[in-house]
Amino acid sequence: MSRTFQVVEDEVVYQFQAADEGGYVVSVPDLPGCISEGDTFEEALEMIKDAMSGWLMVAQERGDPIPDKYQAVLRGMDTPSFSDRAELIKFAARKGSSTR
Repeated sequence: MSRTFQVVEDEVVYQFQAADEGGYVVSVPDLPGCISEGDTFEEALEMIKDAMSGWLMVAQERGDPIPDKYQAVLRGMDTPSFSDRAELIKFAARKGSSTR
């Protein structure tokens, strides 16, 4: 069984699981479907932060509820302008995030 642990940074909980093949799978439990991976702990943390940004942008565009503690993250993001929802979803997919 793989080892699982949590890291809390700026009130955000990141859940890491050591992958059997090496590296880490990481998710943000507060954001369903927000998951990423990396070969090292540092890379996995960087990748999940990028995925979280994409998740939050898509949620905002769709009008989905965003937990209060992520509002500051949203305000600090450089949100690109998208002409339609399909373009936003393609951007989020390229960033490795889920649109749920």
